[in-house]
Amino acid sequence: WRTHSAVLIMLIISMIVGTATAVIIARGIVRSLRSLLVSTQKIAQGVFNHRVDIKTSDEIADLGRAFNRMTEDLQRSTFRTERLQAEKLESSSRLAAGASHEVRNLLATLQQGADFLTRRADPSDETSNSVLKEIEDAVQQANQVIKGLMDVASLAEIKTAMTLAELQPILDQAISKIRYQ
Repeated sequence: WRTHSAVLIMLIISMIVGTATAVIIARGIVRSLRSLLVSTQKIAQGVFNHRVDIKTSDEIADLGRAFNRMTEDLQRSTFRTERLQAEKLESSSRLAAGASHEVRNLLATLQQGADFLTRRADPSDETSNSVLKEIEDAVQQANQVIKGLMDVASLAEIKTAMTLAELQPILDQAISKIRYQ
């Protein structure tokens, strides 16, 4: 009976120690997975400078390092894409500015011609005066359209510049982290 009691006590102690060890290991795994989940959610929200804090050296740490590499690649790719978009926008804006300058020159010539003809037109010739008024109105509308297009292009340039400026500190931080690893 004494031997059975000793074996039973040892079995109970072994079960308690085994259960406690399993709980500790499971908590570590769950903690690491939660950290990875939080990091995934931050990246999904566009916080590309967030990294998984790796404190272990197991398979989950390998997953965390792979996640960090993927995040760095995503950050670089996003930066390159936005830089290309900014370059395209800048090129389009320069083209639009040049084209609008040329079109405005043509419109100014039309306006001057309409002004000249208006001064020479017979005030009683309603048809000529009506046509000249339509030309002047069309020139003014065309100028307004060009101004609106240039305003939109300017706003888009400002927005893109802000986006790139916001990304620069993130990229600098990522590069410094890579250098120290």
